[in-house]
Amino acid sequence: MKNSKAIVKSITLVIFMAFYIIPFSHSQAQAEEKRIWTSTTEVERNIEKTDEGATWDTNKTRTGPRGTSTMSGSGSIKRTSEGASWNSTREGTGAKGKTWQSNTSGEGSKTENGRQRSSTTKGTTGSGRSWTTERDKNVTKNEDGSVSVTKNKTKTLDNGKTVTVTKDRTYTKTDEGLSWDTNKTRTGPRGTSTMSGSGSAKKTEEGVSWNSTREGTGAKGRTWQSNTEGKRQKTESGRKWSSTTEGKTGSDRSWKTDRTGTRERTDKGYKTTRTRERSYSGNKTGSYSKKSYNKRAGKRRRQ
Repeated sequence: MKNSKAIVKSITLVIFMAFYIIPFSHSQAQAEEKRIWTSTTEVERNIEKTDEGATWDTNKTRTGPRGTSTMSGSGSIKRTSEGASWNSTREGTGAKGKTWQSNTSGEGSKTENGRQRSSTTKGTTGSGRSWTTERDKNVTKNEDGSVSVTKNKTKTLDNGKTVTVTKDRTYTKTDEGLSWDTNKTRTGPRGTSTMSGSGSAKKTEEGVSWNSTREGTGAKGRTWQSNTEGKRQKTESGRKWSSTTEGKTGSDRSWKTDRTGTRERTDKGYKTTRTRERSYSGNKTGSYSKKSYNKRAGKRRRQ
């Protein structure tokens, strides 16, 4: 009788391991596999000069894992006594069929030691939502010869929520080309995230090559860092470029992004094609699988 009970317990333990332990280990292994997605963006812009400045029309198509989105627009720019002013209209359809439209007006002018510009965009969606985005940019030549560029952007939604982004970058000439330092801060409903980085670009026989490093902290305290290497060169009809970014997070997740692009001259303007392939690796869902396993085991115990 005792041997029979022992056999039953052994069989029960084997079944438990087969249905709970093994699936969890398998799901954890799956979480460590790489995931890859790609996207392709095509932009075609036609430009026509006028007596006051220029006009343009744009068509953009982006195809990615979620589907295809499109955008079309037009605009004009004219010279003023202080610099220039412009306005544009755009409309588009997202990958899931949601529509939107926007209107932008802006102006730019020279300053004593650089230039400045500002713009306001107001948009609405097909579902009745609306937003307003205000941007400004200042370029300043410093006494030491370096150039500082400051960008500010504030987006306000119709529900009162705002997102503010500030980006500062300083360029310095070197014997081989340029170097730069960057600081960026983003503040929104979920908190504040920061990014800092540096990089350099140098001339080559074929064109230009560059490299940069960045590191940051997300709104929830998660850290990350990345390194990018790229190159650009002229072609018979325009130019082409490519870059590779490799990064990792504080939780040992990693990613790699390969970008390529071309810009070709057309009869009335240019056509740009950009591709991006991104792969992820690391255990993202292992803790989730473990939580599900514990939940299932608890439910089994209650039964």
